[in-house]
Amino acid sequence: MLKKSFPLIYKLSLKVSKPFLGLNPNYLTLIGLIFPLLFFVLLVKREFWLAVVALIGSGLDFIDGTVAKLSNKETVFGGWFDSFSDRISDSLIISAFAFAGIVDWKLVLILLTTSLLISYARSRAELASMSKIKFDFGIIERTERIVLVILFLVVYSLFPKTMLAGMNWAETGFVLLII
Repeated sequence: MLKKSFPLIYKLSLKVSKPFLGLNPNYLTLIGLIFPLLFFVLLVKREFWLAVVALIGSGLDFIDGTVAKLSNKETVFGGWFDSFSDRISDSLIISAFAFAGIVDWKLVLILLTTSLLISYARSRAELASMSKIKFDFGIIERTERIVLVILFLVVYSLFPKTMLAGMNWAETGFVLLII
């Protein structure tokens, strides 16, 4: 997906991945879960700027797949494990906003549900088509969603009391992502 949507980021992923070519990509996937967990803890502690840094660090999640491709270590398990860990990561990132008291639980549950259902629908559609069709399209995919969540958190941290239609900036952003 990066290659098609973000050629610059894909080229960067190739460079960033090279030092990790000797490692098992599944270990990189597991290590990649540290950043969303750290984000969760920092957001609950209301350490907004450190949470943003942790969330930016979670962007390194993309190197496991690149390492697997470059080192010819792609496996069915690795693909499943990467996808599964992405769902764990999404759940930690989205639910952190409710645990921190920034976004209402109802909005968090709706966004979390829609995010997980979109991923599930895509994987089931690809399975049903026996991989003849690649369902790698959409308006806002996981990478864009995380970038937007960073933006919403930054704006919220700068203007925590500003309300739009009775919602703070983070809640407004969650509504946009739900739509």
